[in-house]
Amino acid sequence: MDPDRITIDEAAVIAGGDRAAVYAWMAHMDFPRPARFMGVSQSWSRAAVEEWAARTPVNRLGAR
Repeated sequence: MDPDRITIDEAAVIAGGDRAAVYAWMAHMDFPRPARFMGVSQSWSRAAVEEWAARTPVNRLGAR
């Protein structure tokens, strides 16, 4: 697996929410669609998730 690509579970850890909250956060923020599929899992750029998480925390959208 490419270390620069992360799954939704890893994005949830970075963003500080659960999977559902992170999906809602990505939709709300018009986050770029996954750039790649790794098997059956979607993946996103680690740098993009970290940047977006710093700008708009998931917990502002009601995540735990």
